[in-house]
Amino acid sequence: MIRPAHRVFWLAMVSAWTSLLAIPTQIGGLFNNGAGNPAHLPVEEWFRNAKNWQPGAELPGPWTPVSGQSNEMRLDDPGSIFGLAARSVTVKREQGSAISEIAVEYDKSASKSGPLIKSLARNVGLATGATTPAKQGADQVFEGKEYSVKLHPESSGGATATITRKKA
Repeated sequence: MIRPAHRVFWLAMVSAWTSLLAIPTQIGGLFNNGAGNPAHLPVEEWFRNAKNWQPGAELPGPWTPVSGQSNEMRLDDPGSIFGLAARSVTVKREQGSAISEIAVEYDKSASKSGPLIKSLARNVGLATGATTPAKQGADQVFEGKEYSVKLHPESSGGATATITRKKA
């Protein structure tokens, strides 16, 4: 039997732990917490804004040039993209330095709730509003309002999500 004084203590402890567990957490990463991203937007939200695709647009985080590619920059540990922890993001720029494509790479272990490609497809569908993707071989293409996303499953169990801007 728990005495009344102890009951108050235990109720307070249970309440505190329940509140703590209910706090939503956001996986940070170098993109979400990078300078130039004061709202801490993940990649999929950042690129909803057309100005972030334009020449001279600053990208949050410490980007490094891709070896041998003058028009590509890479960011390792970018954080959560489409709700899953991404391994890296590569941005490709056109001749005029506007961004033409964003490739997000995921490891197989990124999904804790089933196969990565299924979790990723569900999340990309929600983000783009395209619940039924078009099939291109093994790839799935989601056409959103601001951009399209092509999911490509890797033989390792990982996946790549390639984001391309819709032309106005």
